[in-house]
Amino acid sequence: NAAVDAMIAIRMGEQPNTRITMRNVIKNRDLAVTVLLDLSESTNDVIEGSEKTVLDLTREAATLVATAINGIGDPFAIHGFASDGRHDVQYFRFKNFNQPFDDEAKSRLAGMKGGLSTRMGAAMRHAAQHLLKQPERRKLLLLVTDGEPS
Repeated sequence: NAAVDAMIAIRMGEQPNTRITMRNVIKNRDLAVTVLLDLSESTNDVIEGSEKTVLDLTREAATLVATAINGIGDPFAIHGFASDGRHDVQYFRFKNFNQPFDDEAKSRLAGMKGGLSTRMGAAMRHAAQHLLKQPERRKLLLLVTDGEPS
């Protein structure tokens, strides 16, 4: 009754009883995520003031994001790309939606190498096609890149 009275007060433009609190919590998630990693030659560059390469940071970022998404329980995939011109885009799957984020997937991430050049369009379209096949209503494509053409 107190919650109903508070809602009536709110709709009438009055201040409801301050001892009544209400919260709307959505308890269902409907999101599929693809993390797409740039694996071009420029990712082999060492970051100024550090001993790490861009690829090392890409690997760390992908692992952190994957661990967080895995903890939430949303389906996700981790893919990478590099290209040799517009007609030869290489696409790598480190973890697909139907695979667990286990030691095997982490090993594939640890073994990734940078090479060739950066052509994002084709890789993004390919990643989007995989994402569209997922039954979730909301889809998210995260692109991790140094932004440097190579």
